[in-house]
This record gives sequence, C-alpha cells and structure tokens, in this order.
Amino acid sequence: MKLLEYEAKNILKNHEIPVPESFIVNSGKPDFLPAVIKSQVPVGGRGKAGGVAIVTTNEELDSQTEKIKQLEIKGFLPQTLLAEELIE
Repeated sequence: MKLLEYEAKNILKNHEIPVPESFIVNSGKPDFLPAVIKSQVPVGGRGKAGGVAIVTTNEELDSQTEKIKQLEIKGFLPQTLLAEELIE
C-alpha cells in the first residue's frame, strides 16, 4: 500500500497519535503561519528537489504554493499540497 504523507498522517490522527496541525492547501489557506508547504508525491527526495518550503507570510505562501504545484519531482506532478505547522 502506498500512502501520501497527508493520508498517513490522517490515519495516525484518527488513532489519536499526535501529529502537527496541517491543512490541504488545495482547499484554501491555512490559518496558521509559519508553515511548511510540502508537495504530496509518492517518492522521496522532495526537499532536495525543491518540493518543500518554509513560509512565514501570506505572500510567501501564495508564491511557494504556485511554484511547488508546477514542480515535477521524479516524474510526478503533485495533485495535493500539504501545509503543516512549523515545529522546531
């Protein structure tokens, strides 16, 4: 079974395992910043390929979301982006 990160985290959350607050970017904007925007593709190496970005403002959120949506990683174009609260 292959799961994307947001799918796996939903399963963990449903079993009361703590996960960072998150939001599917395709359905609007998160109400928390700073956030980490993550491409949801079924391969590793998203960060090194440019598919993960830290944003601190709504302007950065908009620009990074557009950039990552169009970024093909190892042959995959994301259908979903995950915004997750930034945790140290």
